[in-house]
Amino acid sequence: MNTTKDSERSGGEVGGEITRIAFSVPDLRAAIDWWAEETRIGPWFVIERIGRESATYRGRPADAEFAIAVALSGTTMIELIQTLDDNPSVYKEARTRSGYGFHHVGLFRRDVKQLASAYEAAGRSAIFQAEAPGGGNVLFVEGGMAGVGFIELIEDNEAMKKLSGALRQAAESWTGERQVRAFAELLG
Repeated sequence: MNTTKDSERSGGEVGGEITRIAFSVPDLRAAIDWWAEETRIGPWFVIERIGRESATYRGRPADAEFAIAVALSGTTMIELIQTLDDNPSVYKEARTRSGYGFHHVGLFRRDVKQLASAYEAAGRSAIFQAEAPGGGNVLFVEGGMAGVGFIELIEDNEAMKKLSGALRQAAESWTGERQVRAFAELLG
């Protein structure tokens, strides 16, 4: 079992602590309701429409839009994604291949570009890149031979730390009220 913490890894070493688990869903509000009722996770912070701007998918400008919701369970962010159109995207690709459900795991890393190069050297190309809500960059790489899902590399920077801190504070103080909130609340 690998117990090396992300902070102990050398630059560009593949892997790291999983900080996000994401699911593709057909109905964002219904999925939020299920998670809140069945797991008591919340509150959920929603971006109603995101995509297109400065994003690339398989080397071309991305033209897809989607909605996302995030909440925290312990130290792991749960992300729900609903596509809003049928344009080519990393989300449509996964849905076409295996339907709705698990989509990707996310790793917060300071060395995202080096890590992407390490994945590339291992034959697993970056297929999606975009600016992250709140600051920084994200990119998705192929999930490997099992093809179960993708790996999202999330730039670990001050903006993301601030966002994560706000999400943690909201989760720790949540008593069930205002289950759905605007993502902008996290950006303060």
